[in-house]
Amino acid sequence: MEYPIYRESGFRGPKTVFIKNPDKFTDAYHVDFRAGSTDMLVRRGNASGPVIGRIDFHSFSSRVDIHYQDNTHVEMRKEGSFSKTQVVDLPAAPGPKTFSWKTTSSVGSSLIGGNLKLVDKSNQVLALFSRSAGSSKDGTLTIAVSGLDQRFLDQIFVSYLAVAEKQRRQRRSAAAGAAGGGGGGGGGGGGGC
Repeated sequence: MEYPIYRESGFRGPKTVFIKNPDKFTDAYHVDFRAGSTDMLVRRGNASGPVIGRIDFHSFSSRVDIHYQDNTHVEMRKEGSFSKTQVVDLPAAPGPKTFSWKTTSSVGSSLIGGNLKLVDKSNQVLALFSRSAGSSKDGTLTIAVSGLDQRFLDQIFVSYLAVAEKQRRQRRSAAAGAAGGGGGGGGGGGGGC
């Protein structure tokens, strides 16, 4: 099942994320970026739906805390020091609870980057995110398995949103660093006779 994802930006970054149901009209999930905070609130349905997750980003570390609707708290972590893979626990999973979000070039355009897949320990793909080149449409999250219960599906979406936002912040930080890293140069020209 394919869920289109749209991002509405404000002056200082994202303001809201809308995830549509496969019918492309009704809201599956709604994300609020809390003003003056590093938190994201994830709601099922529209802006007045029940909160199913909160994602906390920490200003001076790469740590990301995820709070699910049943007061379960997990920490998203990197697989290794130099890995881009993010490991997360999904307590509502029927079997093993640990999953990995990995970057992939097997979906979408490899030129755009930011494509992801969620795999279990046996490397079975549960979800795929394909980034869109459009300005308002962020991309599409495809759930690759059927018959998932609602809590497990909610946790997949909350964990995806945490990984996607972490990537977005890293890209923004890298771009800011590159923009500020210029300078230098000049000089030379010395005089001669």
